[in-house]
Amino acid sequence: MRGVALLLCLPIPGLASAQSDLPFDIAPTAECVNAAAPGKGSDCIGEATSVCMALAEPQNTATSVNCAVSEYEWWQEAFETTSARLTEELAADDVRDEFLGADRAPLLQVEADAFVAWREATCDVVEAEARGGTLGGVLKANCLLEMTAEYVLDLSARLIALRRQ
Repeated sequence: MRGVALLLCLPIPGLASAQSDLPFDIAPTAECVNAAAPGKGSDCIGEATSVCMALAEPQNTATSVNCAVSEYEWWQEAFETTSARLTEELAADDVRDEFLGADRAPLLQVEADAFVAWREATCDVVEAEARGGTLGGVLKANCLLEMTAEYVLDLSARLIALRRQ
């Protein structure tokens, strides 16, 4: 199976952005992920953000943050969708196979909660590296985007592997 965007079941057309005149469209990222060979989806992270920033007027810190946040929102929705699907399929697989040991679905929820806490703390530290400067917002937005996207790709790969069992 090529790419993981098919698993995400998220709209390919552009998201409504925080800034209505922002030239944001998720298509560059979604199409790249969908076409990527297994394990290569991470090369696509930030594609839509880059296109948005190149097309945006004016090109400033606020625009950079808004472009990155728009893509992050798409990945966050993918995180919620993919995590829910994997949780459901793990629970069904555990029942079907009469899995002996810990139920995996609740453990995945613990993992997801820990990921969110770790992501937030990590990105707060990244933002603090700017020492209160305006670059902090850009750094944090990109951190949230990249960490969330990487985790979604990991969850998607696990979902694919579970389906192949």
